[in-house]
Amino acid sequence: MFGNRSHVADEPNLLERAFAAGCTRLAVISLHPGAGARTVLERAASEFHKRGISLGLTRAPRLPLEALDSGAVMPIRVPEGTIVATTPVPEQEGLLEPLGPAFGRTSLGELQLFRARQSAHLRLYGPDDDDSMRRALERLDEMSGGLALVDGAWERRGFAAPGGAQAVVLVAGAGFSGCPERSAAALRHVVEVLDLERADRPALEAWPRVDEQGSPALLDAGSQDLTLAGSSGEELATDLVSMSGQRPVVLLPQGLHNDLLGPLSRSPLRCTLVVRNPTCFRAAPVYYRSWRRGGGTIRVIEPMRVLAVATNPVNCSGPDAHPERFRRLVSDTLSNLPIHDVVLEAERSINPSLWELLRRPVVLSQLFKR
Repeated sequence: MFGNRSHVADEPNLLERAFAAGCTRLAVISLHPGAGARTVLERAASEFHKRGISLGLTRAPRLPLEALDSGAVMPIRVPEGTIVATTPVPEQEGLLEPLGPAFGRTSLGELQLFRARQSAHLRLYGPDDDDSMRRALERLDEMSGGLALVDGAWERRGFAAPGGAQAVVLVAGAGFSGCPERSAAALRHVVEVLDLERADRPALEAWPRVDEQGSPALLDAGSQDLTLAGSSGEELATDLVSMSGQRPVVLLPQGLHNDLLGPLSRSPLRCTLVVRNPTCFRAAPVYYRSWRRGGGTIRVIEPMRVLAVATNPVNCSGPDAHPERFRRLVSDTLSNLPIHDVVLEAERSINPSLWELLRRPVVLSQLFKR
């Protein structure tokens, strides 16, 4: 599925890069249907299984239908011994060994940890809210051989929020946005959004009060006074006009959407907008670019870490891209991020000393404790 490319002999593969970065809980975000996130998970599970090490896996529901019917979830190939967090369904009961009592609920029932009794294609229905996903990743991290993976869709990217996942891997194909060139540009926008910088100290200190109120607020950077603001873009723009001569910080505990950023980007006003984390930014790219070009800034309370990108030359809606050219195009566009090919990397032998370390979970957890 993913195109081959030549690798430098000592170049780390995706799993090696995750461990070298101290990541034991990794979120894989599929940026569009058919991007290849399932391939990333299956290759990771296969690599661990070959060496007798258990991997922790779960999946975030992609569509509303998946929250109501487990049959809508695409199956994933899971090797024997893999630890999974899922809601059990009758047709899979004989394939899964329970590992303790339920520790949460989903729309389909209780959420539990299981060990796969044999290699099989399983429909994994993981947590459908951010808090449950955080607990699931923590449990998988404890029970697995050192790495817990979750995959989900960009449209429901809250599953990858900081606190649960320690870093994210983006997966995209040549059909992400019409043609390879546009797909690379679209990837750049996604990375920019996920790489938003941490807010300044006054905003960090004021956030708990605003978060408890649940409504937008204006923070005077000088006096650090908080003023409740309008909940719509037009009302917020009016409030900002009333603070002429000042450049307030706007705290948005409910996130940033088109109905807020659209009117603000069309106005001459510019200030700093603050959301909890990058997954709470839901505005269209055109508004994001307009806001930034006019001098506005966007900051977050909890920054995210983009570890790498996995590219896929397959285009489900048109001609496939040339694997080498598409990867080079994405690499040139995202020069600060490593680009991986998990299919080719699965054929390489991971560093033997690293795998020997992975066989000792206690040592691993101490080494990568953050």
